Amino acid sequence: MSVSEAAPGTARRAWRSHGVRLGVLVVLVAAVACADLFAGRGVAAGGVPAVLLGGGDPMAQHIVLQLRLPRLLVALVAGASLGVAGLVLQSALRNPLAGPEVTGVTPGAVLGAVAATGLGLAGWDSPAAVVAAACLGGFAGAGLLWLLAGREKGDPEQTAVYGVLVSAVLAGLTAVVLLVAPGELGSVVQWLIGSTEGRVWQHWHLLWPWAAVWGAAAWLLAAPLTLLRCGDEQASAAGLDAGRGRAA
Repeated sequence: MSVSEAAPGTARRAWRSHGVRLGVLVVLVAAVACADLFAGRGVAAGGVPAVLLGGGDPMAQHIVLQLRLPRLLVALVAGASLGVAGLVLQSALRNPLAGPEVTGVTPGAVLGAVAATGLGLAGWDSPAAVVAAACLGGFAGAGLLWLLAGREKGDPEQTAVYGVLVSAVLAGLTAVVLLVAPGELGSVVQWLIGSTEGRVWQHWHLLWPWAAVWGAAAWLLAAPLTLLRCGDEQASAAGLDAGRGRAA
């Protein structure tokens, strides 16, 4: 059998394997989602389907529709967004260990959110302001790494070292802010560890447009990200300006 004859069969097997993995992932996510809706006090397991079908008593409806369902949606979409963020960083920086927490993004976001909250510019009663402050801090942390590592170099090892240094500096600045506003320690812990406690429909309405827009942007950049994973020389040979692609 020639290589050209074997290639279609290999491609079909690869797509079949990919489809199986995707199907298993969907089943697991659906199982976890159902468990989150059914688990907990206040509503018996048999009462959840009744509520979803439009029945149930007012208390059960409130617990399922106003507490559990928005918390579930926020957890799923936020987790997916974090996964996309890690994939984009790993592809652009060509480092399988790259992530928001070691590239200055997460420490910068924590610093921005905590500083804005400590200064009274934002608060947990205004999630939009907290998100805006966190985004500004995250972009500042990533921009600092960008300036240190250099746009054109694309050295994964050097970028990783600078990322750890930038993250350490931003974490130190967060500690300084805590000396001025020690009451914000709980906010720091929540931002570093993450929590879906108290997530309601207001948080979902704030989250999904961001996830949709940036998810679409990541999808549109899938081709240059794939080339960047192969290295700058290979990307340039394929016609991609590595510097511009990494900037995007």
